[in-house]
Amino acid sequence: MFNSIMIFGSNQEERQKKALYVIQNEFTDQFKKRVGEWEDLEKHPDVKLIEQQKDKKSIGISDVKEGIKYLQEKPFLEKIKFMIIPKGYLLTRDAQGALLKTLEESPKHAVTIILVKTINDLLDTVTSRCRKISAKEYTYQDKKEVNKKLSYNEILNMNKGELLDFAGEISKEEKEDIIEYLERWLVEARNFMLNSQGYSSTFSTAQNIKKILRTKNDLERTNLNTRLALESLMLNI
Repeated sequence: MFNSIMIFGSNQEERQKKALYVIQNEFTDQFKKRVGEWEDLEKHPDVKLIEQQKDKKSIGISDVKEGIKYLQEKPFLEKIKFMIIPKGYLLTRDAQGALLKTLEESPKHAVTIILVKTINDLLDTVTSRCRKISAKEYTYQDKKEVNKKLSYNEILNMNKGELLDFAGEISKEEKEDIIEYLERWLVEARNFMLNSQGYSSTFSTAQNIKKILRTKNDLERTNLNTRLALESLMLNI
């Protein structure tokens, strides 16, 4: 059993669904019977939700310490206690630092689950101590018609008009989903470059990787207009 879990990607609702699924299917049967919906977690004596206080924009070190103290106590009904941070991306650096020892050396009865938009939301020292679970597993078969052209190779074969239309469509998605698309393209582009023969092809792919990575970083770190960012990427790839 992993005592520290990070659930990332998609939107908040999907992350919460995935967290609930993990709790229901990886822990005690009795817990599954008592917790059917996310709202049930708020009422359960062996679950502590760590959220920002009403007058705060972030989750501070005092909030985290309260959760850690809670985990030290033995469970009331179950064999396991949970500390869940639904919006882990709001954790301050100090709060994340306070979590490190608990993530690495949790009591056997304690599990910490952190929900974030992307893996990059938290310090590397935090993410490295967690089992990572994607909130939404993507398969080409399950995609909507507009998203069937997600592979890097297929994008290269689209004309500029198609690329702009595609950028307009996916810009309507959640930003977290768009970032996951870009991460998929990065993986595919790197694989393409490794298997490529010839300097010209390798060089152009390396340049495209830089452009995709720059767009991904801009979307994660700034308030750049999503559609304009994607259109710029599509026109220059």
